[in-house]
Amino acid sequence: MRTVRVRDLRATLLNFRFWVVVLMFAIGSFVYYPGLLGVSPPGVVGTGLVRHTLELVFLVLPVAYAGYVFRVGGGTISLAVAVAIMLPQALITRQLTEVLLQMGGVVLVGGMVNFWFESYRREQTHRQVAMQSLEATKQQLQESLALADRNAERLEAINRVSEIVSQTLELSEVLSAAVDTVRNLLKLDVALIFLVDERTQELELRACRGVSS
Repeated sequence: MRTVRVRDLRATLLNFRFWVVVLMFAIGSFVYYPGLLGVSPPGVVGTGLVRHTLELVFLVLPVAYAGYVFRVGGGTISLAVAVAIMLPQALITRQLTEVLLQMGGVVLVGGMVNFWFESYRREQTHRQVAMQSLEATKQQLQESLALADRNAERLEAINRVSEIVSQTLELSEVLSAAVDTVRNLLKLDVALIFLVDERTQELELRACRGVSS
């Protein structure tokens, strides 16, 4: 189990999408703490509601991307990272209520996005399973119809031969008509009828079509 976890961790660290998430969080942290880095966002971005909205958007984006790429587990971990990034703001500004509201907004939006991604994946999976099941049912139905058609052809051949037998008792005529009927109904290239010779107990060719007699 431990070997599997180490292998999964190594695969995650080697995945370039993981580093995209890290870079997005770094940018989000830069936007969220511009004063600590000696940077003041210019113009309207640096004031009021627009600035706070931009800060939260830059923290929600990596959460949404992680949820899309790494599914619910990655999205949940990213939500925890976003909250951890925002938490020091409460100690710095001493505006606990405002920071908690911001955290709640990020968790709510990020959680909804991750839930939507997961629901979409499950719907796609269910749709694929349903399509595969429908395709298998369609194939089985086609095979059943083909079998029914073959059985109908055989039954028709038996009925035709029965009609011929009822019309004449001449064996050669019955066999000749029977081989023609079976060959035509079953669309055969070659049709042969053998009878057992009562004296020698060997098969004897009595009627044929499609080969030289």
